Amino acid sequence: GHNAHGIRAVKQILPPEDKDKRFLLLGMRADKDYSDVLDEMVPLFSQVVVTQPTGDGVMPVATLQEELEKRGMEAIGHEDYKEAIGLALDKLGEEQQLFIMGSFYLIGLAKEEVLRRLGGTL
Repeated sequence: GHNAHGIRAVKQILPPEDKDKRFLLLGMRADKDYSDVLDEMVPLFSQVVVTQPTGDGVMPVATLQEELEKRGMEAIGHEDYKEAIGLALDKLGEEQQLFIMGSFYLIGLAKEEVLRRLGGTL
């Protein structure tokens, strides 16, 4: 989900009481209405790693971290999405699932990188 409507749809299948089982990698474009997206998203995840999608008009990591902290969620981050994936995979618990959300640009690149690192397919 990259907008509030998409996140509300995701919320229907991801109950907040299971948030400890979910870890989020998030990167967004600056032209998106991130405030509503973050409000809807925070209750769904136990931990967040933020990064920047490639290209122009991306939301800086520091801005996303600051916005998440305003909502009571601490987030670590890295500007390079490959490094951020490494951080996420290092912190991911054995029973946790990694969700990648935000920019479609990020999701496509991150999927390829995760598969490369894990040597598998989805």
